[in-house]
Amino acid sequence: MLKTKYIELFKKVRMLPLDTACAPFLAYLCFGYRQLLLLSYTDPGFTSDFGEEAQPLSLTGIMLQVLDKLAENLNQELVPREWARNIVYLLEALTFQYGGKHMLVARNAMQDFFCTRKGEQQEQEQEQQEQEQQQQQLEGDICKMLCYQYYFRSDSQALKQARGMIDGWVQELSADGLWKDLTPARSLERLEAMALFADTADHEVYKKQTDTLIHHFSRTEDLENKVRFLLIAVQAGMFSTYKERIKEITEEALELNLTEGDFVNMRHIVGIEDDLVYEGNAEALQTEQSAWKTNKCNEAHLLQAVRFHMLGMYWLGEK
Repeated sequence: MLKTKYIELFKKVRMLPLDTACAPFLAYLCFGYRQLLLLSYTDPGFTSDFGEEAQPLSLTGIMLQVLDKLAENLNQELVPREWARNIVYLLEALTFQYGGKHMLVARNAMQDFFCTRKGEQQEQEQEQQEQEQQQQQLEGDICKMLCYQYYFRSDSQALKQARGMIDGWVQELSADGLWKDLTPARSLERLEAMALFADTADHEVYKKQTDTLIHHFSRTEDLENKVRFLLIAVQAGMFSTYKERIKEITEEALELNLTEGDFVNMRHIVGIEDDLVYEGNAEALQTEQSAWKTNKCNEAHLLQAVRFHMLGMYWLGEK
């Protein structure tokens, strides 16, 4: 059944428009194509049922189109949180489908982002509370950008900064290995960055803490957090450990029907969590959210892309 669903989803996402798509949709679509491309190389018999469009040359071509769009998304004014997230999307896509012109866009965007952040922090009139709120918003994506700087450029200073951030997070863990004062979404964002650090820099240094957190979130009940757990667990190479749980979550996500009133917050699934940052300040939260281009996402399309990505991860794990 899951393979049939996978083929159906592939045919559906191929028909969705790219020109008007938001960055999260483009990113998850690209990640999904990446998994299918890997399957087409490692198990061509499995992907033969997907048709000619699932051949490596065709998949590579569509991935390059998506990369073009992800790069174009950085050529506009964005609020800091979305700016950082869109840079991370492009960098993650480039880890598999590298392109020199796209990397130049990503590097320039990172440089502009960090220079802008430094300038803002030096402004005397900016209140300390506002700086702390912005840091909470950006910490996960900043850590990821630093990891990618090390991965792509062997930047030892970026590695040192990323380790410094994660060391600080580790010091905040309680005796049972959790962040008691953070929402699940904030904790998952940190965990995503720690999993990326393991992939790009050092697999062992935070393994104990990462494994404990992944185990904790394997028991979560909210679908948004279940999906994020699944993506992190597979990235961390723990598919076999949580195989049955991953299959269960995948099947649940496939049954979700937004048009029939199933509740799901797609912003949280793709790692956007504003509530804690603007705790007690509804006006600031509304202002922030209204500025996000992500709010203009077609949620049904985004859900299809996330499902496509999830099924790709599932079948890669099975192989």
